[in-house]
Amino acid sequence: MNKVLTILFVFVFLGCASSKKVGKEEILWIHSAKVPCMGVAPMSCFSVKKEGTGVSQDWELFYDTIEGFSYEPGYLYKIKVGVTDIPAEMVPADASSVKYKLIRVISKEKEEGLRLSDSWKLIKLKETSIPKNAKPYMEINIAENKVFGMGGCNRFSGSIQKATKTQLQLGPMMSTKMLCEQADMEHQFFKALEEVMSYRIENNKLYLLDANQKEILILAKLL
Repeated sequence: MNKVLTILFVFVFLGCASSKKVGKEEILWIHSAKVPCMGVAPMSCFSVKKEGTGVSQDWELFYDTIEGFSYEPGYLYKIKVGVTDIPAEMVPADASSVKYKLIRVISKEKEEGLRLSDSWKLIKLKETSIPKNAKPYMEINIAENKVFGMGGCNRFSGSIQKATKTQLQLGPMMSTKMLCEQADMEHQFFKALEEVMSYRIENNKLYLLDANQKEILILAKLL
């Protein structure tokens, strides 16, 4: 009888230990490009979103490693990971107190939005063609989720809220406040950027469309 109880105790103990080792599980979205970040020293970090927080959630820097996860740039991943808290007394200096381990890759999709990452010169603003000697241009950086450029005489920058194979949504633009003759056109340019909902790329030209699928901006790739 005692032998049977001992065996049962061992199984229960091992089951509890195994459960503790696995910890909780999380679903993570991994961005298609790493971004520069600062840990103990300069490094590259994943950008992640956690499942269930909504598509409007901003990408967050992820400083840890994920055991068993083989990352390939240019692909958007959805993965399930096991998360284990490490006791404080077992954590080395400057190390994370959380351990992530890959359970499985749920999906891996090529990030079509990466083709947006380039420098683009404005050639048409709604119905108005832009003179060839005008300065407005925009640089799109999908990896860092931001845009920046020149509106005519003022520099501007803003965030990318959404970028997929066909969709593009930008946040409010911030700019310097210099006065110039092109102020009206510049204001319309900034306003149009905030109206963008989708895009297409044809023959080295970027067509930006509003919610009604109307072309509001046409830009040419700077070669």
